[in-house]
Parts: sequence; structure tokens; C-alpha cells
Amino acid sequence: MFHYKHNSPQILSTSYCMSQRLYSPKCALGCTHVKSDVFIDSLLSLAASKDLSNFSCLAIVFMSHGDELGLYATNGPITVKFMTDQFKGDECQFLIGKPKLFFIQADRGMKLDHGIVSRPTASRDETDSRGGNEVNSNEQKIPAEADILLAYACAPGYQSYDEQKRAWFIEDLVFVLKNIPPAGLDIHQILTRVAFLVSLKCKSNNGSSDKKQVPYIVSTLTKTMYLRSNVDPGQVQSSYN
Repeated sequence: MFHYKHNSPQILSTSYCMSQRLYSPKCALGCTHVKSDVFIDSLLSLAASKDLSNFSCLAIVFMSHGDELGLYATNGPITVKFMTDQFKGDECQFLIGKPKLFFIQADRGMKLDHGIVSRPTASRDETDSRGGNEVNSNEQKIPAEADILLAYACAPGYQSYDEQKRAWFIEDLVFVLKNIPPAGLDIHQILTRVAFLVSLKCKSNNGSSDKKQVPYIVSTLTKTMYLRSNVDPGQVQSSYN
């Protein structure tokens, strides 16, 4: 897990939080081989912590096995819904209006993606539309489900893959985060690049290298979250507006 502090500049050390710790996770919610009850207790304690008011973002990385029903801990399952529910606006007031990111590296079923043949298609112009009523008030209600992003390693029902015990999704996520250009990228651009890199890979199975994977993103973010390179090695700045 990693946070963004309100202090200026807002800094995330990718070398600490991502490239090193994702393959040997020892974080605020526990260590490797965590038990479900220990994880849940730590999750509830974190969600109730007033310290969260000092941070402008929350991100949790969960790496395990899983299936259609949830994620595996050493002594029982954990559902993604339970995890995200603890940080919704109506449960965790300290993170209201702040981005809450969840990166899930786990299988979501047993289906195999054999890939398809891609053929060029005619391009079309993208349109931008706006809707809703403008609210002129310093205080307004926002949806309890707002400002949450879920980045799964694979689509529902499918398996995720790794090479030499390095998961495709996490490997490419680390790579993109460590190579953010100085001008910055928003979180959706970052995850689009990750999806592209993952989609290029093939998994060998019984002599056939045709198994594919693509990350699956679900987002209710209401603002653009930018990550920008910092002058210090392995660090980036963030903003959400």
C-alpha cells in the first residue's frame, strides 16, 4: 500500500513502493502469506485511521491467487467488494473526494484467452459530450461510490499469467510507472500503456504460444489524476483535479 501526502510536492517513491515492494510485499496491511482475518482487521483499522486525512490518495496492491468469487488468503477468501467498501465515502470520511486505487493481481477464473486475429479498421472521430446540472455551492453531495479505481490483472473469468514468478500485469505496471515522462500521464493513460504491453505477451501451453491476457479497469474517478516525473530518481508527483 502507498499513499500520497498533502505536502508540496506530493511525492510517491516508485522505487520503494512499486519496483521493490511489489515482489516482496511488506506493507501497512501485513506481509506475505497473510491470513484473511488478519488482513481484514488491518483493513478496518486503516479505514478508521484519522491519519488518512493527511494524505491525498490511497492505493492498495493485492497479489495472490483468486477465482470468480474472490481473492485467496492463507485461511480463507477475501472479496474485492469488501475491500473497496471500507474506503467508500459513506464509510471512510477521511478519503472523501480523494482517489482510491486498487491494483489486483490474481486469477479471476479458469478461462483461457486464445487471442484473435486483428485486422485494420477505419478510424473515426471521437466526440466529447457533457451533461448534468452545474452546482454553484461550496458544499455538495457526491456519490459514495465515487473516486474509486480498480485495476485487475485480467478480465472476469480469466486466468492471469507470469514469467519466472513475475506477473505480467505487475511487471508492466512497474515499468510504466518508472518511465513516466516529465510532462506526466494521467492514471488512465498509464493503465492503457500497461494494457498494451500486457496484450503483446503470449503464454506457452503444451507447445502452443497462444494464451493472451489483458488487464481490466473499472473506474468511478471524477477528476483527472496525473502522475509526473520528479527530479529525484524513482519519484513522481501527483495531482487530482
